[in-house]
Amino acid sequence: MTNLSKIKAPDNIHLNISETFDFIYEWLPRNYAKQCKRILRGKDKKSEEYIRLVKTKRINNRKIYTALYRIALLNKTQIEEISN
Repeated sequence: MTNLSKIKAPDNIHLNISETFDFIYEWLPRNYAKQCKRILRGKDKKSEEYIRLVKTKRINNRKIYTALYRIALLNKTQIEEISN
């Protein structure tokens, strides 16, 4: 099983927001807010409600959508490992 800390988001994730959120919607697991809170640290830590709001309204918060992308990438990797 892959560790979330080993998953790196691409540096240019912010350049194509539409494509990034399409990937997030396709691969993000149902319960993602707590995982996202674990990734965000210190002053970047937000409430679960705000994290969900960023996802649904596509609010421009780079740290949160990068964390969401990492969680979606981990979920995709795990699903593909199970399939193989």
